[in-house]
Amino acid sequence: MSSTRTAAGRAARLRGWPLRRKLITWLVVASAIPFAAAAVAVEGAAPRDRLILAAIVVVLALGTGLALAAAILGPIKALSAATSAIAGGDLSARVPPGGDDELGRLLASFNAMAARLEHDDAALRGSRDELERRVEERTAALAEISRIEARARQALEVSTGRLEILARTAHELAAASGDAMLVLQLAARRLAELIGDGCSIRLLSDDGQWLEPTRVYYHPDPAARAFAAPRLGLLRQRVGEGVGGRVAASGEAQLISELTAEQVAALARTAPAARELIEALGVVSMLTLPLRSRERTIGVVNLVRGTAGRPYTIDDQRFAQEVADRAALAIDNAVLVATLERRVAARTAALEAANEELEAFSYSVSHDLRAPLRAIDGFSQVLLTEHAGQLDEEGQHYLHRVRSATQRMAGLIDDLLHLARITQRELHWAQVDLSALADQAVSELRRRDPARTTPIHVALGLTCRGDARLLAIVLDNLLGNAWKFTAGRPSAEIWVGSELRDGRVVFTVRDTGAGFDMRDADKLFLPFQRLHSAEEFEGVGVGLATVHRIITRHGGRIWADAVVGRGATFSFTLAEPA
Repeated sequence: MSSTRTAAGRAARLRGWPLRRKLITWLVVASAIPFAAAAVAVEGAAPRDRLILAAIVVVLALGTGLALAAAILGPIKALSAATSAIAGGDLSARVPPGGDDELGRLLASFNAMAARLEHDDAALRGSRDELERRVEERTAALAEISRIEARARQALEVSTGRLEILARTAHELAAASGDAMLVLQLAARRLAELIGDGCSIRLLSDDGQWLEPTRVYYHPDPAARAFAAPRLGLLRQRVGEGVGGRVAASGEAQLISELTAEQVAALARTAPAARELIEALGVVSMLTLPLRSRERTIGVVNLVRGTAGRPYTIDDQRFAQEVADRAALAIDNAVLVATLERRVAARTAALEAANEELEAFSYSVSHDLRAPLRAIDGFSQVLLTEHAGQLDEEGQHYLHRVRSATQRMAGLIDDLLHLARITQRELHWAQVDLSALADQAVSELRRRDPARTTPIHVALGLTCRGDARLLAIVLDNLLGNAWKFTAGRPSAEIWVGSELRDGRVVFTVRDTGAGFDMRDADKLFLPFQRLHSAEEFEGVGVGLATVHRIITRHGGRIWADAVVGRGATFSFTLAEPA
């Protein structure tokens, strides 16, 4: 650092040397001229005159030197004074302007430097003031942010507490949702405890025209509960009248922060019993909220406070409405459950009655209808065996037709009873080997008709869950149909298998038999509907209806695809029990 300052001083001295040299030169020249003139003048003069002349020369030389010194030292003193003033903080200090020589240019440079210094100082002061202003603004903003964060933390704590309360309340209401009265009482209690002080809940009538009386009222003071509950049990209010009626009609909450005498009088005009309750309970603030569930109003909540200086606020209203909405959903669910239970009970009673009638009908069919048919068939048989000689060929033909008709009727009765029993039979779920059931059905078909050689291919490993006895009936009917409609076709074949479609196992029974017209497919699974004449193929049209009912009871679906003369494919799915 010292060497740097030494070099700077040396440079400054070097820059100042031309001025000093010029000054010395001027002084020498100014002093030499008089001496030279005096020397010329006194060469022939007397000594005394020489002395006088020398003195004059000396005086003149001193005057000239002093004048020259004054001309040089004046600006330097001014420069020194201005420099001291600037060093003292007066940046407006300046030196008088000089000539066009080096000293003048030095003074001009000093003034320019001082002006720049003053300008820079002013800019610096402005920047400092701006910086201070910004610091103050930033400090104020940070303070405001701190206040906002504090309020946000407080609001978050309140919100978290309220959310926990709402979650607990919703859980309690859900747990009690099977009992409408219990839900009403629990909701009134929670609202009174959370918002205060007393709470009553009234529901709309079925026609939506009235707020029904209610004994659902909670207050922490047992005396207040005992006084208010019986009176609320007598209070029926028309929708649109009074505070509660208007809230029920509009679906909008109504907050009365401070109840005035005029408002009490107005309430008394629409609901006279309300005045007695308000005065007895010392109500000073009221909050009435709609009970809203599934975008409809199902009732109203009335909250009252009797503590002076604690009126209900908008925050109270918002929080109470959130609780009321959850309570409304629980109440609506409880009412819905009760309604459904009544409907289920009524439907169950109706089904039991229908089952009893069906059983009576089945008994009647089994006994009352079969007896006449057996008599007709028996007497026809007696006539054919014992009195055939008294009947001509036409008479015997008619008796044979009578017997055939009675036997078909008996078959229809059997099929009808079978179909009814399948509908009533309880399902017994178990793992079922469909391949084994199909093999049993095939064995029975070949036993009945040993002359037929139609190939039947049963895939291995076909399993499912269901009722084994009912699923055996399904395969008996489907394979029986395939066996029947491939009769008389030497090249016909039958396949039993499965495939995976859209993630579900689909079981199939396929044949290359007669097929059917798909325009008649909607009749396929209806009872007593036939797609072929009795002369072509035997049957009464109950087998596929039975299959359809069994598959439906298993939660599955059955359908068919066919081409006339090329065969048919029956496909079905089964749903596992929940």
